[in-house]
Amino acid sequence: RSEFRYGAFQRIISLPVRVKNDEVKAEYKDGILHLHLPKAEAEKNKVVKVNIG
Repeated sequence: RSEFRYGAFQRIISLPVRVKNDEVKAEYKDGILHLHLPKAEAEKNKVVKVNIG
C-alpha cells in the first residue's frame, strides 16, 4: 500500500557539520529531492593576547 500527500511539506534535519549556506543547492527530479550541502571549513583557533596589570 502506498500513500501520497500533496501540498506543502517541511522537514527539519540537524546536520553533524557546518555547511556553506550560500552554496546550498537543491534539485527535485522524478520524485526525488537531491541536496548539495558543501561543508564549511573548520573554524581555526584564534590566539588572543591578554595583558594583565
